[in-house]
Formats: sequence, C-alpha cells, structure tokens
Amino acid sequence: MVPDEAVDSESRSSDRLGNRGRWVRLVLLAVGAALLVITLRAVDLGQLIDETRELGWRLFVIAVLPATIMHAGFFAGWALALRERVKLRPFLGAYLAGEAINVLTGLAQMGGEPLKATIMRPVLGGERSVASVVGARTLRTISLLVFIAIGLGIAARSDVLPASWTRWLWFGLGLLVVGVGLFFWIQRKALTSRVIRRLPGTRGQRVAALAVSLERIEAALEESYGSGIGRVGLSVTVQLSAFLVSSLEVYLLCLLVGSPVSMVDAVMLEAISMGLTTILFFIPAGIGVNEGGRAALFELAGLGSSLGLLSGVVRRAREVLVSLLALVLAALLLQHRLWSRRDREALERASTSSREL
Repeated sequence: MVPDEAVDSESRSSDRLGNRGRWVRLVLLAVGAALLVITLRAVDLGQLIDETRELGWRLFVIAVLPATIMHAGFFAGWALALRERVKLRPFLGAYLAGEAINVLTGLAQMGGEPLKATIMRPVLGGERSVASVVGARTLRTISLLVFIAIGLGIAARSDVLPASWTRWLWFGLGLLVVGVGLFFWIQRKALTSRVIRRLPGTRGQRVAALAVSLERIEAALEESYGSGIGRVGLSVTVQLSAFLVSSLEVYLLCLLVGSPVSMVDAVMLEAISMGLTTILFFIPAGIGVNEGGRAALFELAGLGSSLGLLSGVVRRAREVLVSLLALVLAALLLQHRLWSRRDREALERASTSSREL
C-alpha cells in the first residue's frame, strides 16, 4: 500500500470512530433525558414550585456558600500536591477556568483538565503541568471514593436503602476503587511509556517523542508522590473535607424547607447521590441521574421525592452559576498575563521584521 492510501485509510478509520463516538454520546444523552422525564412525571411538581418559592433568595446562599468552601478545599488539595511554589494568580486562574469547563462540557468532570495544564505550562513546563493536573485529579478521586464509602457506611447502619441498592452501590464503588487503584499503580510504575516503546510498529519519531514526553510526566508524578506521604495524605484529607463540606448544601436545603436532617444524614444523602453520578459517569453531565437519583433517595429517606428533585435542581443551578462566576474570575486573573504574552509576541514579530528589512 502506498503512503497516500495508508493515510486515507487511517483518516477514514478515524472518521468512523468519531462518528461512532458521537452516536454513543447521543444515545447516552437520550437515556439521561428519558430518566429526567420519568422523574418529572413521578414527582409532585406543584410541591416543588411551592418549596422553591418558600426559599426565595436563600437558594442563592444554599448554592454558593458550600460550593465556595468546597472549591477552596479542592484548590488547596492541588496546591499540596505540587512540589513547586507558584504564583497565586495564574494558579488560581487555571483552577477556576478548568473547573468551569469541567462542568459546562459535561465530560465526566474531565473536560477542563487539559485547559488547566495548558494555562500552567508557562509556569511549570509542559510535562510538569500535565503531571500536576493528573496527580491532583487522582488524589481528588481517591477522596471522592472515601466520601462515597462513608455515605454507604452510614446508610448501612441506618437501613435507609433497600438491600438491593446497597449491594449494587458497593459493587459499583468496588469497581471504581479497582480502576483508580490500577491507574495509580500504572502511574507509580511508569508503565504507559514502557508499553508504548514495546508496541510493534512504534519506531517512528512521533511515537518516540511521545514516549519521551510520557517518561518525563511519569517522572514528575513519581517525584510528586514521592515527596512525602504526608503531603499526599494531607491533600487527600483536605479534599475529603471539601466533599464533607459540600453536604452543607443538603443540610441547609432541608433545614430551610422545614424538613431538617442531621449533618450525618446530610453527608449520607450527598455521598450516595454523588456515588450514583460517579458510577454512572458515562451519562453526559449526569442528566437524569442527578435529578432522578436524588428524588428516589430522598423518598426512601422519608423526605419526599419533590425535595430530592429540588436538591438536584439546586445542584444543577449551582454548578452552572458557580462555573460562570469562575470563568469571569479566571478571565480577570489571567487577563494581565494574556495581554503581556500578546505584547511580547507582537514585539518579537516586530523585531524579526525589522531584522529582515
């Protein structure tokens, strides 16, 4: 086969895979939309509207206050995972912009991670910026799994969930633990670059360059994880505390609508709700899973499905609102840096033109 034909064949294969991926996403989105419709039909929407009116402006406090504290914890967790000292302005801007895109793209909270690495590239360098993002996301995921396990443990003692729910949730959590543990082990053993180097037909310059880049990322990750179990453990603890604080949203919501729950029960409700959306991460943006799961869970807890749906709506509104605010703040934080870079590039082009003349 001549080179042009090989390129055309690879291009057609890539197009087919892309089309299949789009169809899979559409099907999953349709499944989520169907779950949402079923939830809306099953819930007393009149009661939902009454509860929303009763809350009024306090909805803003419920949505923003716990989320602000939570994101402060996540940001601190990323900072603890870094060995280098970096300036706050680009670091915070990268975090805010990345988290906003994570929510707005609906790609399992991963759509904004490349943006974080791109913004931090001039500060840390290419490989270290990628390693810092991968490491921080790994440690946050470990914190999330611990948080979900705490919620399931509370539910097991209180007999809130049916036995079938409990079994499936523990099974799903177990799969996630195995997956994250395997991913962490692969990082520590630097297996990705080794596998790429040993694959047949991977002797080209591009593959070699990719392997070298991966080796540097893996070395940076090992350096970060090996900087001390104390820093890694502290990062996980801080981010776990941030997840626990996020339960304030459920606690305040139930309190203000006249159906108060204890903080322990609020942790259980929030953790299991997040567990459902995490296990079913392949549903785009958790559509239907977030709303339907909370409605069913609150009904089982004796709080009513309408309050559960309201919790899901508040969560959804909070994510969008906080993401938009984060984008504005990120733009303000990064504006000076972006303009100064443009100025430098303009000066370099002008200098090059003058030398050519």
